[in-house]
Amino acid sequence: MKKLLLTILFTLVLSGGASAKIGKGEVRLNETVVKSFIKFLRNEYGNYFMITPDGNNSLYTICGAEFCKGGMGKALKWCKEDYGQKCLIFAQRKKQKKIIRWNNVDYTFTEGNWEYNVMVNTEYLKSKNQGINQSISDDQIKSVLSELGYISFNKVVVSEEKIIETNQVNKIKVEPKTKKKLTQQQQIEVDQLKEMLDIGALTKDEYDTAVKRIVN
Repeated sequence: MKKLLLTILFTLVLSGGASAKIGKGEVRLNETVVKSFIKFLRNEYGNYFMITPDGNNSLYTICGAEFCKGGMGKALKWCKEDYGQKCLIFAQRKKQKKIIRWNNVDYTFTEGNWEYNVMVNTEYLKSKNQGINQSISDDQIKSVLSELGYISFNKVVVSEEKIIETNQVNKIKVEPKTKKKLTQQQQIEVDQLKEMLDIGALTKDEYDTAVKRIVN
């Protein structure tokens, strides 16, 4: 029983420590950090993505499910040593999903095909770039960051699902081109041309040219 209580207490301490390291407040990510974040999302071994509060620097850990070189605490320390500022968690991997944690928004990206080997040594971890679903483009990632207020990205991007929906709506709205309504006089002239075509007095090209002239 005592061992169980100690285990629960240890778990709560770890959980509380991680939550305390999640960043809060307004932040704008620069272009370099955004590129690094995209790499983190596309790497199934990417574990924690950390940034400085000004959004100008970042660092992310590479970690298997069971083995992680350094851990979160050391990574935060390394980040501070590299940039001279306290670093905080912007996003993390949790249960084979990549989640933006800053301000506790908990935005989850659609998962892809995870292939990491949990028993491999950290030094030999290799990514096949399948962290998130490969159908998610870089522009879609930037659109998410823009919607959450972390960057400015004006390009209009829709998801694959929305594109399908848009095409379906457009398909419904598209109507066949209707024939121009002819006046009574135009109709008489066209009928006469049709009779001449039928008896062979006009070729098809001559008929089409004459009708076009009448209609226009």
